[in-house]
Amino acid sequence: MKTKHTYLIVGLVAILIRLIISYKTSIIPGINGGYYPVQIREIVNNGHLAISDMPLLFYLNDFFVYEAVQPVKLTPLTTGLIVEKMDIM
Repeated sequence: MKTKHTYLIVGLVAILIRLIISYKTSIIPGINGGYYPVQIREIVNNGHLAISDMPLLFYLNDFFVYEAVQPVKLTPLTTGLIVEKMDIM
């Protein structure tokens, strides 16, 4: 039982460290950090991918963005990923 608690604590600390490292900056980490937002933005704005690729994941993400964030509008990437509320009326 003591071993399970040790593994649980080590796992939670590792998750916490990873979250702190990943979210301490507004830049998306990783080698493909900006690739996915660009693809999703192009699907939302133009209906097609910016860079030719297998589209299933991007269309699923597009569906999630459209359903979950429908009343919110993302500004173009040239000004940053700033979330603005859309005028409903």
